[in-house]
Amino acid sequence: MKAYFVGAGCGTPRNLTNLAIEKLKNCDVVIYDDLIHPDILQLAERAIEFFRVGKRREKHYLEQSEINNLILKKFEEGKIVVRLKGGDPTLFGRLNEEIENLPSESYEVIPGISAHFCAFSDLKISQTQRKTSNGVYVLTGTDYLNKVPKLECVSDQKTIVFYMGISKANQIAKELLKYLPASTPVALIYYAGWYRKEVILTNIEKLSTEMYITEKPGIILIGDVLKNAFIPPRSKYQVFVFRLFPESYQLAREIEKEFHIDAFSLPLLKEEKIGFNASNLNSADWVVVTSPRAANILKIIWNCQFSNANLVAVGLSTKKTLEDLTDKLYVPKEKNSYGILDFLKENCEKNSKIVIFSNEDFNSKVLTEIKTIFQNFEFIPTYRTVENNVEGFHIYERLYNEDITNILIFGSGKFCEIFSKKFPLRDNDIPICWGRRCFEKFKEIFGYIPYTLNEPTKEALFEMIRSILSKR
Repeated sequence: MKAYFVGAGCGTPRNLTNLAIEKLKNCDVVIYDDLIHPDILQLAERAIEFFRVGKRREKHYLEQSEINNLILKKFEEGKIVVRLKGGDPTLFGRLNEEIENLPSESYEVIPGISAHFCAFSDLKISQTQRKTSNGVYVLTGTDYLNKVPKLECVSDQKTIVFYMGISKANQIAKELLKYLPASTPVALIYYAGWYRKEVILTNIEKLSTEMYITEKPGIILIGDVLKNAFIPPRSKYQVFVFRLFPESYQLAREIEKEFHIDAFSLPLLKEEKIGFNASNLNSADWVVVTSPRAANILKIIWNCQFSNANLVAVGLSTKKTLEDLTDKLYVPKEKNSYGILDFLKENCEKNSKIVIFSNEDFNSKVLTEIKTIFQNFEFIPTYRTVENNVEGFHIYERLYNEDITNILIFGSGKFCEIFSKKFPLRDNDIPICWGRRCFEKFKEIFGYIPYTLNEPTKEALFEMIRSILSKR
């Protein structure tokens, strides 16, 4: 049994340390805060229990004593526990209270990037500067009595950072006016480290007369180092990827890297394998494989008795998965069920033994037409998709409903269906459908025509996103 206090950092999961990822991948229990990027929870594939213990202003899901007891309880059950904290566990994370009852050799602390480090990086300035600032004070906006702390320690030779202080920003400024010039620069930064970051530059005097009441997570920076601050553009878009895991997670990270916008993986469906009789493949002339998932299942049962079969791989990823099995490997021009139909018509004799190795949700219209043309045909569903409980769903809901345009990428018609039950489609949302069937289902549910990838590839998707961003 072991407990790991892991820093989730700020913004994209790409900011996680390798050690943090390693601990998440191998834990049994995750106890997590609300201000993390929710996709990080998907890295805990082995975990069997997740506990939400987030604290927002005046909203505590669990009290601190309850969190301490929960960590200890799961530890004593012999579980590998990850206590996942936004930023770094050692900075305003109540770490000393949470480790108090644990044997010192039984826990480790895994560092993360704190918000103010991300904030200074966003502003492209140093926290300290020769002749301007020879140190950094990191403070909370309120003391343990929920009052603005006394600030006798501050000076104009220091950079000052306030966490959890946005709601009391004007009171903090009034206190600072006792010790610092009224013109001292101030930056309020919401979502530091995220692409949706928002920066307000002001000074102490102006701040003392203004009220900032918001649910957005933010910090306050104060000091002359801010005079040369760069104001980063705020992204007007975010992307939600509705596909199966891990494809959804990987695609979200690639979108972040390519377009510098926040992206989220929402695998609202998951794979459920279906048993089948492999002997049906023995005499096949053509075996059609529709996805990398189906290809990986086929590889488990593949052997020399299938060596005479021609393999048809739908999509380049499926082709890559199957390349080491045979030289007789083909790819239809159109990478969907209609492309399969056209390929079989052009290349197969009517008496050929044809097997389609696919998801249970394969296009029923196309199946009926194939059966009409090829009498010696068999459809083998290898897996189905069922509803998936996505951990941290409340965080996705909050992010989805913020004042920002959502680009929604649907991997199938079934994802359109389940989305419609869980989210409102807003007027400014931009849906993109992954192929023709997805388009048809979206149109049926929502009554209008979405953007559609006729060529369902990552390259085509990126070109479409690039086009959307350039027009708006």
